Amino acid sequence: MDGIYTMANDRMASFLESFLRSLRRVMPSVPIGVIPFDDSVQKTEQLAATYGASLVPPDLTWDLIGKNIYGDEDYRPGVPAYRYYRKFNAFTGPFQTFCFMDVNTLVLSPLNELGKRLDQNHDILFLMRSSPKRSIRSDAARCTLQTLSPGILSGYNDGFFLSRRNTVDPLHAATLGRNKNLRRIFGMAPEQAFFAWYATICGLRHGLIGELDPSLQNVSSGKKFLVEKSGDGRFYFLEGPSQGRQAYFLKWTGQDAAEMKGGKNANLLDLCFSP
Repeated sequence: MDGIYTMANDRMASFLESFLRSLRRVMPSVPIGVIPFDDSVQKTEQLAATYGASLVPPDLTWDLIGKNIYGDEDYRPGVPAYRYYRKFNAFTGPFQTFCFMDVNTLVLSPLNELGKRLDQNHDILFLMRSSPKRSIRSDAARCTLQTLSPGILSGYNDGFFLSRRNTVDPLHAATLGRNKNLRRIFGMAPEQAFFAWYATICGLRHGLIGELDPSLQNVSSGKKFLVEKSGDGRFYFLEGPSQGRQAYFLKWTGQDAAEMKGGKNANLLDLCFSP
């Protein structure tokens, strides 16, 4: 793994700081690239400098693809859907082999074991599938994608994925993205929908890490499933689909630690940053 990407802006500064701090604790020398979600990056730049990360200059090709499909539609109030296409800057950034992680992630263990699963038989690996209809809402379109690309189903959750530079080509993506009819079949998860579409049309070899190695974690929620730090210094799931498996990272909402007093992972931050 040559580097790790995330995507952030100043609105997500508190999440970015927790992400960078946790990642530097377990992988102090790994190169980190921060993709700007928008132009609000003053705090983002400061945090990147503090933790030895670099901002990745965005290729606006991805913005244009997102705008063509989603226009001015918001993903959530005040947050344009097309901005999520900046995640694809990971494929044109400096790292040859990389991992992308959403910024609301706490890294609990070095990611080397997960990175090793990206072999010559796969172009891209994900941790989880996308929820039905969240990415491809058209039943007919999902059937077509599944026929052309067995195993893709509704696509994948791209909060975590492993891949290589140029796996998604901006020129090919721009050609596919000119189809304005895509919005009729795409759901509310903008870039996840395009991932499934591109992977099918361009023949990417895709899969799930947990299907390649059933011993590895296959969920990422820090709110739903309890984890515990063991005597060996590693974190393990105590329940859920990954029970007994090592937890390499957890997605969290920010309230997991602050508002879940006495609940699951109420001390998530303390667990993560303890010696």
